[in-house]
Amino acid sequence: MIANCIKCFILALLILQMNHALAQELIDKEKLAEEYDELANKIQRSFILQHWSSAKSSLISMEKFLIENGETIATPMSLREVRHRLKDAEKGINFNPEDSQSASKIIELFAGVDKNCFIGEFDQALQLSKQANKLSFELFGEESYTTICSSFKLGLTYCELANYDKAMSVFNRCRVLAIAHAGKKSTLFIHAYDLEIYVSNLKEEYSNSIVMAKELLSTIESHKLQISEKYIPLNLQLATLQNMASDCDSALVYAKKGLAAIEKFGSPSASIHLGLIHEYAEAQAKLKNFEPAAGAYFYLLEESKKLPNFPADLWVEYLGEYTSVLRNLGKVEEAKKLEREAEQILLSLEKQKSRS
Repeated sequence: MIANCIKCFILALLILQMNHALAQELIDKEKLAEEYDELANKIQRSFILQHWSSAKSSLISMEKFLIENGETIATPMSLREVRHRLKDAEKGINFNPEDSQSASKIIELFAGVDKNCFIGEFDQALQLSKQANKLSFELFGEESYTTICSSFKLGLTYCELANYDKAMSVFNRCRVLAIAHAGKKSTLFIHAYDLEIYVSNLKEEYSNSIVMAKELLSTIESHKLQISEKYIPLNLQLATLQNMASDCDSALVYAKKGLAAIEKFGSPSASIHLGLIHEYAEAQAKLKNFEPAAGAYFYLLEESKKLPNFPADLWVEYLGEYTSVLRNLGKVEEAKKLEREAEQILLSLEKQKSRS
């Protein structure tokens, strides 16, 4: 008996030590993630302010950080991408006064693009975006990090003008350049491909969107980049598209993956979180799994209420889907009560519209 007690004590001690080691590992990774974020923010600020020496210094620090810790934590920015961006900082350091003035002009032009898009002057925004892209090309080169980012702005301006073929051409070129100079394990590649999917959705080419989104998601997962800001929204996109295509089993898979990622990394926004809950609920309902669907819809409606300015018509739409599920569960009276509530909300909306 004494021998068994000793064994139990040793086992408990080992478990305690293992738990302590795991806790310490999590703390260490959290500190590294904070250090990465701080460096990434410094790099971004330096480029916006065009403090080229500071940008170079921060990029060199990031390069060292990734060499030392790249295997320990997942980071959105890759070593190859950092080295690619470093070339722009080095060019900036060697700018003459005229070049520096042109570089400052790019920032002004970007501000003009945003302003004109905001007021609906898209033709003017396009002209400014083309000017910014041309200056970036002349100063940094077509393949540079800065010019690829400038091209993103140009492509999005084409989207505002519904010139989707031109936008797709711009984003596709960005993706090709990103692969060649920064690799697929880069924020440039992920962003370029995500924008191609965006255009495909605008063109309502949903089957093509599904193929591209699956490929991008697979790339992100193969490089263990679930920490990427695009990962959770991409799962939402795929869940939505698969529900639209009536492939509810697949929709459920992506909704669950997105929600699991939120549990691990946190939610990018309340709307994305609720969007995943909705696609999960819709898929379960279509698969006639009414109990989990009802639970998800109830949570969705309760959480939606907490958000300021949540669209009332969307809430009513969710409510309609929920009452359908309740009827399938035989909860007719509860469904009728909620339908009366929906009618009151719709009546209120109609009155608001008539006043405006």
